[in-house]
Formats: sequence, structure tokens, C-alpha cells
Amino acid sequence: FLMATIFFLAIQTFLLTPFGGEVLELPLATTSQFGIYLTYGILAAMLGVHLFLGDRARRGYKAIMGVSLSVGALAFVMLSLASFTPNLAWGLFALCFLGLSRGLYNVGLSHLTMAMAHPLFSGIFMGLWNLMSGLALAAGEMTGGALKDWLTELTGSAAGAYGWIFLLEGLGLLSCLLLLLPLKQDTYREHLARLLKETIYKERPAWDVKAGETFHDS
Repeated sequence: FLMATIFFLAIQTFLLTPFGGEVLELPLATTSQFGIYLTYGILAAMLGVHLFLGDRARRGYKAIMGVSLSVGALAFVMLSLASFTPNLAWGLFALCFLGLSRGLYNVGLSHLTMAMAHPLFSGIFMGLWNLMSGLALAAGEMTGGALKDWLTELTGSAAGAYGWIFLLEGLGLLSCLLLLLPLKQDTYREHLARLLKETIYKERPAWDVKAGETFHDS
């Protein structure tokens, strides 16, 4: 789930600025401000969750993640429409929605991490979490550039290439909802406990295991 969501969110990383110039025909001074719209959306979403939900956000992290992915998908659909039928208003609205989506994603992901990380193995869990995030981020950014070049050649226009890429990202985020539903803390903890028990018994000497079984039987 983590790799899939970060991958689809990262595809647009290096595409939004050239999209503004090539499709919306905006000057560099304007396209360089796209990050401001995203930042406003991120801060507004994170502050809104804190003010309206507070500690309840810890228990509702799956709902927050679901809303985040849905809003993100809507933002990419709007960007896709702004590509196929160049429209500055649609593009700016989409950037704001994308910022809101990323803000909600940050909050939901932080609570998801704390919920899934077992206290005994939190260090290992966070290390693997960051590793998977970095790999997905790099893969998404490289995929975005490769798709842009390939689709531009295929469709014959930069606008068409951006439109299909943004649409792909929107559909990708919606598909991640299917990966979010099975995530349950209780099920995860039970699976982890069973896995650790099997690993410990497998690595213990045979005489130690037999002695332990005799001790428990007695």
C-alpha cells in the first residue's frame, strides 16, 4: 500500500511546472509558484484535521487515508481535463485539491505508521518503511519522465501526454483503496506474533525446544 500510493503521487513531481508552460502557456514566474498552491493545501488539510478531529484522528486513520486518496484522484482527473481542454482555472483548482490530498495523506500515514509499528520492532519497521518510501518515490519520478516522452511521441502532443499521465495517476490512487481496506492492526499484530513465534522455535536448538515443551507440559 505504501509503495503504491507514493508511486502514483510521485509521478507528477517533475511534470507540473513544464505542464504549466507547455499546456497552459504560463510564464516561468507563474509556474514556479505552483508549489505555493500545493503548500497552502497541505497546511490547510493538516490544520483542519487537527482542529476538527484532534485525537480522534488516531482511530480514524483509514478514513482519513480513504478521503486523501479520493481527493487526490479528483485532483488528477481535474488536471487531466485541464490538459485535454487547456483551462487555467481547472488547473489551479486541481493544484489546491492535490495539496489537500497530500496534507490528509501525511496525517493519515503518520497515524497508520504508529498503529502498525510494534513497539518491540519500531526501529526496524521505520527503517523498512523509509526504504520502501524512497524506492517508490524514485520509481514514480522516473516513470513520470519516461511516460511523458513516450506518450508525447505516441499522441503527437504534449497536452495529450500530460492528460493521460494525470488520468493514470487518478485511477492509480483509486485502485490503492483496494489495498487500504485489508489493513487491520489486530490482524497484523496476530500475524507478526505468529511469525516471530515460528522463527524463534525454528532457530532454537532441538534439545531446548523439547525441554521447553516438557516444562510447559509439566
